[in-house]
Amino acid sequence: MLGGFAINFLVLSVVHQGTAFPLFWILLPKKGNSNTKERIELIDQFLDIFGSHKIQYLTGDREFIGQAWFDYLIKHQIQFRLRIKKNMMISRSNGQLSPAETFFRSLPLSTECQLIGRRFICGHLLWVTGMRLPSGDYLIVVSHDDSVQVINDYAKRWKIGVSSKGHMNPVGESPTEVRSSSLVAWEAPWREIKTVKPSDTMLFGSIRQTPGCNVQ
Repeated sequence: MLGGFAINFLVLSVVHQGTAFPLFWILLPKKGNSNTKERIELIDQFLDIFGSHKIQYLTGDREFIGQAWFDYLIKHQIQFRLRIKKNMMISRSNGQLSPAETFFRSLPLSTECQLIGRRFICGHLLWVTGMRLPSGDYLIVVSHDDSVQVINDYAKRWKIGVSSKGHMNPVGESPTEVRSSSLVAWEAPWREIKTVKPSDTMLFGSIRQTPGCNVQ
């Protein structure tokens, strides 16, 4: 809040050497989450200037899901790591649907696992990687590919916040009531640089990998 006025931004930022820089944003005239139309409008601004080949992958929280949204990303060949809600229905090997969390309930805490084979989610065959967090919640991420770095990539996502001193802040560190719904476009490696990114331990604790989940 700024006085009696709610400030809600939808922000697209690009990460370069560990810092997220806001490139485009939309002031949402409402409280709550953005909708697919608003997200597409934001990404279109980026594509019109830079093109999708400049995006290594796009990350976003559980707000950024839905069939129309996935349709758009796949159509425009935008690679992604997007967190889904734990109750989102995904397919088993027999074709039946189950809540996403049921695939990861038996995992030790902070141990990630990628389901064997792609699964139907919102009308698309996507790869699913998940883990149980120490908080008791689940971190479940869908991606266009079967990279073993999906969770690590997502863990390095930054939100853009505005502090009282005008600094950009990582997740959960915005001391004012200025809030943002952020999509982060990680810079495509068009030149050789060593990228310094936030620590996985800072966000989710120590992450252990398993070779694959034999979950049907």
